[in-house]
Amino acid sequence: MTTLKETTNVKKLRNILCEGVEYTEISAIGDGNCGLNAFVMGLINLIQLGELNLHEDTYAALLEALNNSLPTLKERLNLYKGLPSKIEGNAYTDLAAPLSVFIHFIKSKPSLREFEVYLNEAKTREQVAAISVGMAPALRLLGENTFRQRLVTVGAPREHLADLDHLTGDGVEMGHELSAQLAYDFFKLNLTVLNDVKKDASTYAQVKLSEPLVNAPTLVMIHRPGHWNAGILANQKQGLAELPHSEESKKEDTLSLSATSKNLRELAENLLKSPTSLPNLESVASHSERVVNQMKEEIEINAESLRRLGLKPEQIKLILNPLSPTQSTDAALAFALQNAEIAGFLSAHYHSFAKKPVSSSINTEKVSHETSLRHRK
Repeated sequence: MTTLKETTNVKKLRNILCEGVEYTEISAIGDGNCGLNAFVMGLINLIQLGELNLHEDTYAALLEALNNSLPTLKERLNLYKGLPSKIEGNAYTDLAAPLSVFIHFIKSKPSLREFEVYLNEAKTREQVAAISVGMAPALRLLGENTFRQRLVTVGAPREHLADLDHLTGDGVEMGHELSAQLAYDFFKLNLTVLNDVKKDASTYAQVKLSEPLVNAPTLVMIHRPGHWNAGILANQKQGLAELPHSEESKKEDTLSLSATSKNLRELAENLLKSPTSLPNLESVASHSERVVNQMKEEIEINAESLRRLGLKPEQIKLILNPLSPTQSTDAALAFALQNAEIAGFLSAHYHSFAKKPVSSSINTEKVSHETSLRHRK
């Protein structure tokens, strides 16, 4: 058993130079799916930068693959919780809660807009890591299927199709085959792969995999012998550039939680200032509920612990049993603002609450946001 905090995974590493361009390397979890984990991190980065907009048909296929991979994710969740699992590897106990939230989110069949909001709000190491390991099995399925379709299209011999079987198992190392198909054929992205050429510690060579797509964003992956990491431009300020550097001192949990609740309030207040459609507001309201639910999965919250913090009975009741609005614009906005206040309070007093044991804090059979706004009547 270990924790993400005890590793340098999902942190900025060294800067490397390739053909006159400087990149920052970002470490991916090495669970056998490191190439897929790095690819997902690249997708998160492009979406947070506003450079990638998924098409509805692409997202429909992605969501289907995500749901088909849920059995694999439950096994990985068991591993992280210290329970019997068919999957071997590092048991990151602090990823159990965010991975559970991701599983519940996918089970709810989110809309494309909700999915993009979810990825946009992944700002902590734990959130990015959970999404990476959560999406990796689905991308393996999609990459293999896309590769098979490409081989069939060009009339490849049957034995070449049979050779793909070695790519199908979770944790099996992938190469350029899957990443190229995922980028160019499925997501319609350009892919830059930087390979270690061992001239010195910071010089890499770019591998050309295909002719570049016009007006398409570029996802960067960095390949070391036996491992893949993600890459971003060294002068980038947003997206994955907001992750901590491996040489920085560790931050308190309250900092990331406080930032999340502050961002949540800003989202709700921006919607209050300008007219918006109900679907967009529903996305923010649903996201606000996920933030609060994740905090409640990690800490013991009861009336007595809230009384000790000086809360009045009506305030305690609000935190333990938040209001559930009807489906209207005003109610959705009130719901988002209410949850922003709850998230802000819980983050400010995070260390005052007892932490739930990892093995009992998550019930994989209970959808934490099954009462989300878009399902309320």
